[in-house]
Amino acid sequence: MQRRELAQALRTAHRDLATTLRFDERAVPMCRTPHLTLLFGVEKLAGCPEDELHGQLHLFADRLEALHAQLAVVLALDATAPAEPLRVALLSDERTARRVARTWCGGVEMQGLGTIDVERGVAVLSATRAHGTDAALHGVLAHVLARLVLGRLVTPRQRDELGYGFLDAGLAHWCEMRCAGRAENFCVLDRLERPREYHGGDSGRAARGLLDRTALPSLERLLVTGCSDFDFADHAPRSRWSST
Repeated sequence: MQRRELAQALRTAHRDLATTLRFDERAVPMCRTPHLTLLFGVEKLAGCPEDELHGQLHLFADRLEALHAQLAVVLALDATAPAEPLRVALLSDERTARRVARTWCGGVEMQGLGTIDVERGVAVLSATRAHGTDAALHGVLAHVLARLVLGRLVTPRQRDELGYGFLDAGLAHWCEMRCAGRAENFCVLDRLERPREYHGGDSGRAARGLLDRTALPSLERLLVTGCSDFDFADHAPRSRWSST
């Protein structure tokens, strides 16, 4: 009975959201896990083990929940502390994505391919060319989830201080590598940009190559540089160093 009541409450919330934002709830299903609310409306996803939208929804929800469990260990999260579920929206329709971004991300307009509000949630516009494969989609969701989880631990004032950008983006890259085998996503001022295959997506090999050429950025430099001011050379070592 309790499970039925929870399912009915979620369904009602989904219908209300679909009515408010004017989208077809059948084309954009939603599910809830212990730590996430996932809104999932994706088209043309290649290479996914699940063919149907509903199966893909639950597959990615399970993947994100598993990553959250890994981050809980890495960041020593208090599993007993109550917390609102992290809200993640992944949508192929641009109009719907923009409406969800304004609703879930504190009224902030979407720019690039997504908007992240570390205190509220993230809305990602799924572009076929950028996220059209199962692996690419897994990577970008791992990236944004890491930023959301870390955002719960670091206060807005601390985020404005130099040094946290290295940890913020570095942890996101580390999660990308674990989930998708490559790191190609990045954010500028909490706006998700189009994936860029810097250093072939292999941060470890890139860091070794930079080290061999004595071109590896120093940790001291990274810690005093704002996150949005990193260049591509900075992306390689931070995904390695931030995980140690």
